[in-house]
Amino acid sequence: MIHLASDGLALALDPARGMVATSLRHGDEELLAPSRARREEIVRVDTVRGMPLLAPWANRLPGDRYPAHGRTVDLGALPIERDPAGLPLHGTLTGRGDWVVLEHRRDAVVAGVQLDEDAVTAAAFPFAARLQVEWRLGGDALEVTTTLLATGGDVVPACFGWHPYLVLPDADRSACTVRLPGGAPEPVGPDTVDKPIALADDREAVLAGARRTLTLTLGPGYGALQVWMPAGEPFVSLEPMVAPTGALATGHHPVARPGAPYRATFRLDVRGTA
Repeated sequence: MIHLASDGLALALDPARGMVATSLRHGDEELLAPSRARREEIVRVDTVRGMPLLAPWANRLPGDRYPAHGRTVDLGALPIERDPAGLPLHGTLTGRGDWVVLEHRRDAVVAGVQLDEDAVTAAAFPFAARLQVEWRLGGDALEVTTTLLATGGDVVPACFGWHPYLVLPDADRSACTVRLPGGAPEPVGPDTVDKPIALADDREAVLAGARRTLTLTLGPGYGALQVWMPAGEPFVSLEPMVAPTGALATGHHPVARPGAPYRATFRLDVRGTA
């Protein structure tokens, strides 16, 4: 495990589970839903929970086939995560233990993974590419910068995202409010919400409880936010995404070019009583 700390926050990262953030504590209280994964379930995002990275694509694809380098990639035979309808889900990085730590200080760490050095990832995403992530704590804020680097001669689709399973320990989820970009605060409510939001000038989402407020701010590298609040669960997932769901298949995504990496940053500010 890798541990970071600032005056207000403590972060734990697990390289063996795909460099997932397993804990984000404000004072003595946890802000991320804990893992419920058994060892054989380590590749499932919804059992690992915490704050996993979704890559090479975020959320689901519309089918098993998509175009790449003038040919068609077929995911049908690959051991990847799928949603209840059988669609490819959340990429291939969850559970990959080959992350390399490049820098490590008390309040920050930088780590990277070569995507095409894993057989499943290389088959699912036939691009020479490297992902590098910097986690940085400062006071009561966490900032995460993700960089996609093209390490071969071709451009690389940028379709990654993050999946924070946010909880407010001082309030039941039904007593919280959420303000999504372009909207007003609304009660979270008991029903399942699963919807995408395209980002424009307003790039903040706010989850507020009795004693704390979590503000997620997405930098210009992110083009969408996926909101997932399943019925019967304590968490709210506000998911920064570079491109809309399914963009790897449609081609409606930005790219990293040789010598010109693609970079995206989000920030999570915590306000209230620790």
